[in-house]
Amino acid sequence: MIRVLHITRRYWPFVGGVETFVKNLAERQVKAGKLVSVLTLRDFSSKKSEQRSLTGDEIKNGVTIYRLRSFGLRNYRFAPHLLDYFRFADVVHVHNVDYLSEYIGLLKKRHKRPLILSTHGGFFHNQTFKTMRHMRLKLFTAVSLRCYDYILCTSEEDCRIFGPYCSKYTRFPNAIKLPHAQKLDRLHDEETIIFIGRLQKHKQVDLLIRCLELVIHKYGGDNIKCFVIGSDWGEKTNLQHLISLYGLTENVFLCGEVNDIEFEKFQLKCGLFVSPSAFESFGIGVIESMAWGNLVMVNDIPAHREFIRNGENGWLTDFSNVEGSAELLLKILRLSVSEKSRIRNNARISSERYSWDNRYNELEKVYNYVMSSLKKKA
Repeated sequence: MIRVLHITRRYWPFVGGVETFVKNLAERQVKAGKLVSVLTLRDFSSKKSEQRSLTGDEIKNGVTIYRLRSFGLRNYRFAPHLLDYFRFADVVHVHNVDYLSEYIGLLKKRHKRPLILSTHGGFFHNQTFKTMRHMRLKLFTAVSLRCYDYILCTSEEDCRIFGPYCSKYTRFPNAIKLPHAQKLDRLHDEETIIFIGRLQKHKQVDLLIRCLELVIHKYGGDNIKCFVIGSDWGEKTNLQHLISLYGLTENVFLCGEVNDIEFEKFQLKCGLFVSPSAFESFGIGVIESMAWGNLVMVNDIPAHREFIRNGENGWLTDFSNVEGSAELLLKILRLSVSEKSRIRNNARISSERYSWDNRYNELEKVYNYVMSSLKKKA
């Protein structure tokens, strides 16, 4: 029985794209007969307002969860006993390109475990301090990447950024769990809009609020309700101020983090999913909403261009052009029932290629390659 150890900064009960991907992968591997553990940080949060302290190890859905104490700066936390858990693994799968992936890669000669890395974008898509980030990529990240046996690049952009420094890599987009077919046959609340994601500056929820202000007050969309779903990473106070300033307290609601049942309820009532994010490694939230048969309107960025065909299975727009985005949003809401149905159907079909049923076997081939390469070296 193969023993797999996943390493990720955050895991259940935290909610997010990477957290959901790792949880679904780990639980699927358990069902496939693997012995699976997840190593995560006990105390991790981006903002003091969101700090949680999760103590104790546990087993959930067959996955053993180890939570390590850590200390250090917000984005550079050190877990002293991290490598102690490697003795429980035949293969280690690290998630995200960050200080943890660098540390684990650079210490490969010490722990001597085969390594797989899923990039999930890292933080190199962020253009803030671009020169410093580029220097770090060249000086530290590049060296650590060469220590990995196989790298799974989440997007074409990740392939471009990390590919030159990898010994073996392939593009492997994040996979999703498809909703049950019977849940897709429903009436959509056409004037219900949802956003799902952390409340961080680069998510640009402020632009969405400004866009909605135009649609509601200038074009008469008084019945529109927008539910903003996600934990606060420093933007909540600012967004609350904008909602009040623009007179949208009856239209825009900050819902915070939700559980799986609440998440499903929002998807079921959704008419339109929006993502104004300035950058994403992949955009798993968009794919999930497409799988639920929702219309999607997203910012025109490389990650979204990989799977959105404008006007066919969703819409791309430049959210920095608030008026243009407001006009597009209004146009979408006023489409005929038949046209909305056509685009929703295309969206569902597009999302199927990202389902775990279609992607898992490809991932298994990567694990088998890494394990067979280890045996040859032995």
